[in-house]
Amino acid sequence: MPSNNSKYTPEMREQTVRFILDSKKSASSVAEEMGIDKNTVCSWVRTFRRKNNMPSYAEAKGIKAKDQVSDRELIQRNRELDPRWVLFSDMQFHMHRKMSTLSGKPIQR
Repeated sequence: MPSNNSKYTPEMREQTVRFILDSKKSASSVAEEMGIDKNTVCSWVRTFRRKNNMPSYAEAKGIKAKDQVSDRELIQRNRELDPRWVLFSDMQFHMHRKMSTLSGKPIQR
């Protein structure tokens, strides 16, 4: 959420985003032309896309499907479905604890 003392007005942000989307230029190149940090402009584009239920940049370019899940989500699902994950996790913990004991570093679970 923009702060009240932001140096860029909401109108200027929206105009910049619309220009990027209409011109098919990259947010990074437009940011460079305008002398604005590229992360700032990319954030404006991301926020605009989310507010307007538009596909993300990756989805629009076909890099990522809208329903594609991350590796982290897949690992979590596997852990929930496969009881062997519990055993593996416990083995990792015990191995790590043994290595930490040897190195003298404390360990937390």
